Amino acid sequence: MKTRSIAFALLAGYFAVPALAAPLRIADGDCTGLRSALDAPGDKDLLLAVRGNYRSCVFAVHGNAHVDAAGSAIGRIGIVAGAQLTLRNARIGADAVSSVPAPKKSVLSPAILPGGSASFIVNEGEFSLEASSISGVAYGVLRDADTPMINSPGALNLRNVTIAGNTAYNGAGLIGANGALSIVQSTIVGAVDGEQRVTPTLVGGTGTASIANSILSGVGVVACAHGSASLGGNMLRDASCGVLASDRLGDGGFSVLGEHGGLVLTLGLQAHSLAIGAGLPSLCEATDARGAARSTAGERYCDAGAYQYGGGNGHLSEGGINGSYFNADSDGHYVMIQRIDDRLALVTWSTFDQAGNAALIYGVGEVNGTRIHVATAARNSGGVMQAEGVPRGQHAEVWGSIDIALPRCSDGSFAYTSTASHFGSGQFALSRLVAIDGVECSE
Repeated sequence: MKTRSIAFALLAGYFAVPALAAPLRIADGDCTGLRSALDAPGDKDLLLAVRGNYRSCVFAVHGNAHVDAAGSAIGRIGIVAGAQLTLRNARIGADAVSSVPAPKKSVLSPAILPGGSASFIVNEGEFSLEASSISGVAYGVLRDADTPMINSPGALNLRNVTIAGNTAYNGAGLIGANGALSIVQSTIVGAVDGEQRVTPTLVGGTGTASIANSILSGVGVVACAHGSASLGGNMLRDASCGVLASDRLGDGGFSVLGEHGGLVLTLGLQAHSLAIGAGLPSLCEATDARGAARSTAGERYCDAGAYQYGGGNGHLSEGGINGSYFNADSDGHYVMIQRIDDRLALVTWSTFDQAGNAALIYGVGEVNGTRIHVATAARNSGGVMQAEGVPRGQHAEVWGSIDIALPRCSDGSFAYTSTASHFGSGQFALSRLVAIDGVECSE
């Protein structure tokens, strides 16, 4: 028995999997705890409070840190030489959508950040910012056009990042990258206020830069100081980044800066935006900054920027199919589609029979991609409205079948075969009349 116990213990030890260390949780607003953790040498994995507020916690990172901000507000950041910071799900800045008053010099806390402390973010090490936003920051207020909002002598990686709602003063640039810079699937929009000593640049500095599947936009700004930064799939306000065949030159097409169902701020897209479908399939991220699904990499063109129009449930094959439709050549009868779950949808058709009687046809159909087949549709009849306002005596009658095809968000076709009298069979074109508020449609 002793021999068996020893053998079992040895086997258990051989196959044991080391437990993963749980992240260190930092309480909401605990600046002392956050600074202490990030100032310590070595590796650390931190988790902040969900939608917490650490905006007053100016800190510098030493060692190697991974921080999930969980939608929390973050203030000014410094990464010292040799340190690494990966920051996700952070709302950096004041979250202001419009311009904000210029901060006083005392707010800049130059003693805490590394060199270049007049900038809001200073990176002398390696900084990877993912699924995050930077907004509400006024920069260049010290009349120093050489002080960008983000001063990065080190390596800087932006992925699914939205930088919008900030204000440049005195010609200050937004990103000054003297080290390697990579921008992927991000939205960067500049804005200025007052007289500018020089034209502000969104992406400047002397380092090497690469920009893919991103948006660089704004008024009164120049996109790039790097003439060959583009890797393609971008929507660019001008040709200063270098323009490839897959890039699109243009501005605007934005909706509002807001959460849009995510933890951080994103700049939404309008249906006509040039950013929609601009991204290169091989470089498409699986999700946008909100976590909403993009297309599978290599399958179709995703949108440029941190926001996927109709992302997640907004795809036409999912919730984007919901809405009301009509026939443009015969207005007055309407088709309504409401997705029930992954495989079923409710179809309602308000129409007329061949004798001119109003009819409401309905049924639950199976969804296959962007097609819906209702094998058994029904019609209610026999009801009589009572004095109390409730009809009585109605019953459902089997009416026939319906097939709907919607290859695009805007239009499709409707076909039917009825076993009821005065209907027969037929088909007609569909055009979208109404979409569901808050649920965009993408193809």
